[in-house]
Amino acid sequence: MKDFEKQLQETKKYLEAQLQELKLSYKSRLTDAVSMACSEIQARVEESNKLALDMFNKEKELIEKSKDILPESTFTTQIEVAEKRLASILELNKSMLDKFISDQKSLLDCWSA
Repeated sequence: MKDFEKQLQETKKYLEAQLQELKLSYKSRLTDAVSMACSEIQARVEESNKLALDMFNKEKELIEKSKDILPESTFTTQIEVAEKRLASILELNKSMLDKFISDQKSLLDCWSA
């Protein structure tokens, strides 16, 4: 009986060690995947921000070209609207990126618990 109990304890220790190794391996893979996903999302946000800035600059250029034919108040209003639109897009992109990163950190925290 003692041999059986000893063998059972050794098997239990072995299985617990294997389980711990699997957990560490999975956590490492999950961390790598989350890191890659965050990098990809960040790159897309940066690309979106660049496109928004390019769009703003082109719009501003067109508005400035029409400055001579527009009343001053209309010209100023169009520039302000374009600036607000750009700020809104940049803020939305930042908010989405922050939310995504927060969600990924929560995922990792859940796994670590």
